[in-house]
Amino acid sequence: MPQRVCRGIACRAAVAQVVRPVAQLAGFARVPLEAGQAARVVFRLHADRTSFTGTEHRRIVEPGEIHLMVGSSCADVHLRGTVRLTGPVRPVGHDRVMHTPADVQPMPA
Repeated sequence: MPQRVCRGIACRAAVAQVVRPVAQLAGFARVPLEAGQAARVVFRLHADRTSFTGTEHRRIVEPGEIHLMVGSSCADVHLRGTVRLTGPVRPVGHDRVMHTPADVQPMPA
């Protein structure tokens, strides 16, 4: 019977106009694995997933560095990276992207 492993992606803004959480869960995938098996998990993280309520009480996406962490929890991080959002501050509405798709690809033994 396969074991289910959960992998999540969390993000953190390096600098923002308001205080932000140390880590914010942006997506996750449940990965079924047999003993000794490995898989690659690819997340497609939309910039809207970094949005927050700014100083003018509107939900926005702000340019700047976003630190990414992938692992089974924020205490068990297996991969770290940084991306930079560019452009002006962008308001987002109720139609913002709220889903982070994940593709799970088995890896050869």
